[in-house]
Amino acid sequence: MDRPFVNWKFYELLQNDLKNQHNFQILCIGSCGLHILNNSFKHGEKATNWDINSILSSLHWLFKDAPVRRGDLMKLSSSEKFPLKFCCHRWLENVPCAERAIEIWTDICKYVSKVDYGDLLKVTCQSCCIIAQAAKDKLITVKLNFFLSVAKMLQPFSVLCQSYKPLVPFLAGDLFTLVKNMLEHFQVLKHDKCKSIDSISSLCSFYFADVANFNCANKVSIGFIGDELLKKKRAKKEASDKDVLDLKRDCQRFILRMLQTLMGKVSHFILYC
Repeated sequence: MDRPFVNWKFYELLQNDLKNQHNFQILCIGSCGLHILNNSFKHGEKATNWDINSILSSLHWLFKDAPVRRGDLMKLSSSEKFPLKFCCHRWLENVPCAERAIEIWTDICKYVSKVDYGDLLKVTCQSCCIIAQAAKDKLITVKLNFFLSVAKMLQPFSVLCQSYKPLVPFLAGDLFTLVKNMLEHFQVLKHDKCKSIDSISSLCSFYFADVANFNCANKVSIGFIGDELLKKKRAKKEASDKDVLDLKRDCQRFILRMLQTLMGKVSHFILYC
């Protein structure tokens, strides 16, 4: 199978030939839109140091091909549902995986607690250590819900673009709508800075890494479900004001790093679509 550099070399030779013989060149829209979108989402999560991928992956492998552990978990759960496998190369395909993790997280915490107290068979594998550490994080469900909400916003755009229909003329408009909706939904930028992004050209030239454009952390929204979960955590005194602000800063960093990576990959050609 040809490596990517072989394909790019062919593309370069084709462009030169078209320019020399016919005085025009074909539009380049990148190597793979799916990789760009999935990797942008991945880079956003990596900016937070939450290690959601390690948690979801470990959750699956902890109970994979482990009849005793699965049996112990079933005794603690009435749903009899198990973690789903995390897809490491297509992060946006992990919506069902994140949903399942949120659904059974209470049972997972019970399992970890029973293991710690010696009521269940001791587990020393790396996956168990990662899950045990995650179970101590009182805001982990909020983080998982935020991860899920961002993935759900990106996934329809990803599915729409996987078509044999000629959708390139609509790519710029759809991408602008997607980014604008995310900025308005999560309120990660100052209001005037967000309002200044009113066209695809202004979006392509906007610098998402500039701290001067960032909104105050206490004004950042993490989605309806996330905000409600935080209110409950604070009411039960499971999260301090500092914990909430730190989480919102992480969420802000998630969105802005993701958009910075995304626009850095597409801005050089999106203006011509």
